[in-house]
Amino acid sequence: MRRKLSTTLTISPPNLERTGYFAVEQALTGRAVPIDRDWLISRFHDGLQVRMLRPPARGLIEFSSGLASWHPIEGAERCVVVQRLHSGNAEGAALLIEAAEDWARYFGFSALLVLTGPHPRLPDPQDMAALEYRPFGDTADEIGLMGKILHGPILLPSLPQGWGARARALGPGLVVQCSARCPRSLAFAQEVTGRARQAGHPARVDLIATPKAAREKYAKEGMSLILSDEFFDLARTKSMFVFEDIPYGVPGNTGDVNIVSVYASDTVSLLPEGGMRLACFMAPEDEKLFMKGWNGTYNSNYGSDVSKWTWHAPKVTSRLNARFQY
Repeated sequence: MRRKLSTTLTISPPNLERTGYFAVEQALTGRAVPIDRDWLISRFHDGLQVRMLRPPARGLIEFSSGLASWHPIEGAERCVVVQRLHSGNAEGAALLIEAAEDWARYFGFSALLVLTGPHPRLPDPQDMAALEYRPFGDTADEIGLMGKILHGPILLPSLPQGWGARARALGPGLVVQCSARCPRSLAFAQEVTGRARQAGHPARVDLIATPKAAREKYAKEGMSLILSDEFFDLARTKSMFVFEDIPYGVPGNTGDVNIVSVYASDTVSLLPEGGMRLACFMAPEDEKLFMKGWNGTYNSNYGSDVSKWTWHAPKVTSRLNARFQY
């Protein structure tokens, strides 16, 4: 019995020339010159996986673990992330995605993630939906994150938000944020900022040196800003946080006095100038009883034991590694 040939080839340093990878990659991407071999070898050492459709079909996919991915996806540590997907037709793309899924399942990863959008190097969301991929969220410029759960349950990964805050954190002038993943892109960024400086404009390159730095830069610089002054949209805020309603008494304290509180989402509001207010106040039904002590001059309930009344307090949880600034 003859063994059926696989529809894809596993690309590795020993077979780069023999498989014709460089010619296929150049034809699919439209590069003026072939990809740098030494650079590609370095990416293999970082954990990059490459699969190519068996000739005469043309198509390739690059993927890696979430920890080795340069995409700043939050919560992708247990996932595999597609870096690039090029194929001339939907059938070829399906075969390449299947090869990546097989690798992810074999090594016990929880999901396969794909960035989608209108960019010519990103898959179309409808094409991924046809392969049973589901949207996990989106970010600026219609860039979306889609994925397929292979081993669950898991917390769904997400994309960065608050790009205005991230841009402000980079400082004044022209700042080109560039990863060290591609020397050619870095050289181009340095050329652009150099010309800007020669013309008298402040300019610099903000270098992201490693995949780990890409994720940590988002978490440390982006999130602290987003959560301190970027609450303008209640719908977006609720997509990041859960404002809990717990309609029964929860023991609490005011420092030295025990009280009973009700967790209520009506204690959370947005400020017009941008910000989120977490309030605490007396329950409306108890406030009516409290105000019965008002005789027109003073309230006899002032100074009463706080534990006599029920209070509404906020309880906010998040699946993000977030913190508030006060």
